[in-house]
Amino acid sequence: MSAENDKNKIWLKILLGLFYAFIFVVLLYNSFAYLDPDFGWHLKMGEQIWQTHAVPDINREDYTLLGTHWVDHEWLANVFIYLIDRYFGYIVLSICFALLILAALIIQLQFIRKYFLQNDRGLFFVLILQGFGLYASLPHLGVRVQEISIFLLLLLTIIIYLYNKNKNYRILFWLIPLFLFWASVHAGFLIGLFILALFVLIKAGELWSAEKFPWQFVDYNKILNWKQIGVFAGFSFLATATTLTTPYGLRLYAFLLGYRDTYYQAHLSEWLGQYYLPFIYPQLIYIEIVLIFLPLLFFAAFIFKGEHRRKINLFDFILIIIFTGMAIKARRHFPLLFIVSLPLIAELFVNFFVHNLSFKPDKIKNFTFKKLIFILSSMGLIVAGAIIVLKINFINQPEKVYQNEYPYQAVAFLRAHPEWDDLRIFNNYGWGGYLIWQYPEKRLFIDGRLPQYQFNGHSLLEEYNDFYDITKISARLKQHKIGLVLARVKIEPVKIHWWEKAFLGINEENLLKAQQENLALADYLAISPEWQEVYNDNLAEIFIKK
Repeated sequence: MSAENDKNKIWLKILLGLFYAFIFVVLLYNSFAYLDPDFGWHLKMGEQIWQTHAVPDINREDYTLLGTHWVDHEWLANVFIYLIDRYFGYIVLSICFALLILAALIIQLQFIRKYFLQNDRGLFFVLILQGFGLYASLPHLGVRVQEISIFLLLLLTIIIYLYNKNKNYRILFWLIPLFLFWASVHAGFLIGLFILALFVLIKAGELWSAEKFPWQFVDYNKILNWKQIGVFAGFSFLATATTLTTPYGLRLYAFLLGYRDTYYQAHLSEWLGQYYLPFIYPQLIYIEIVLIFLPLLFFAAFIFKGEHRRKINLFDFILIIIFTGMAIKARRHFPLLFIVSLPLIAELFVNFFVHNLSFKPDKIKNFTFKKLIFILSSMGLIVAGAIIVLKINFINQPEKVYQNEYPYQAVAFLRAHPEWDDLRIFNNYGWGGYLIWQYPEKRLFIDGRLPQYQFNGHSLLEEYNDFYDITKISARLKQHKIGLVLARVKIEPVKIHWWEKAFLGINEENLLKAQQENLALADYLAISPEWQEVYNDNLAEIFIKK
């Protein structure tokens, strides 16, 4: 029997190795499939920090916000991006970000296997859920700083789980370097601080309810006493204090908490909710799975019996609810929901569908069947991975390769006409980061760093969108003394599926009309006697004021 178990373990290790090699290939393919609009300004800010040995403070890239103070809350990540790209190239940079997510997935699986599964009987189902969750997260992955927050969120949830389980305060020392690093690479550390406060609040509520009126569905075996709650609160305070030691100090909070304007959340694609077109169906399916299993998670204390009976950890339950709401409200938060929810969803899924099945894979005596499953799974992963590898477009000069997305040729044309250097430019928002990178000598109207900044009585993004309102174009061009416009020729129409028309009542004509309104600026300039088109490459148009 021992020899058989050894063989099973070897087969499992090989399958897991092939599975995560396949995942790595998928991540690389996704990374090279597009260029993040913010990559350019991340690269230039990192270069500036490295050369000046100081973090950015004054905005010098946009004439609309020239001289205003700003905070680069991703300064350390930007330095990393610049150094890797400069000394090793974009290919190595893409590999680094792919490895970051791969490491998160491997750590997540080992965490689930050790603390949430009774054995590896349901591991196959966990891998399916993890693979599907990753697939749904792909639109938000690539060479993107947000990936660091995904990884650090996973580490934070593991630290909290282990402290709640073992009551050993030593694990909490990791909170201090974790938040010091997190506050230097991404604003997602604010979510981490919220989680710390939420844990303290919920654990205090659990202790109070246990003393007054215990709830049947709550797992009071993991309750903390007041001293243990106080210890966690103390380490949380220290972790929060370390975030003030970044180069910006308190200004970091003043800047991030100043995001009071929410206009950008309804007008920037990654901030849109799940109810906006185009629908990302894998994310909707995963969210639906969570919404189905949350009630099961709540009633697990009543449904399961004996060894499979499970009461809920109130903190985990509430945390999943919060992140589900965040993922519904803004798509960019979906990977965070995936990281937070998978352990409990996988545990409940395995308990509900695997341990209650009469079919037990580990009881099969026909080892030929097991070998067949192993061979088919291995060959499938190898063949699929090889096909994807052949499709990966390995590149080291993304600024040239993605000419169908960014105005590489238009920038070259502008550089060839220095007589226009003094003209104020109005640029496409999605090209702002690229222009900071490829056309740094030109001050812009807007870029991807500060769309929420207050300008002219509203946000800068609202001021930008006024240029696409046919009733305001002329006034805005004169007000800002625009002499040169770099506009996008066309916008890819949102694809409407037949079932969206039939069952959701989506009117394709109204949608296309709304999209065409985004081209109002180019249409206005094309017929205006005051403007002249001097360049058009079917992606970008350049207009000069006569």
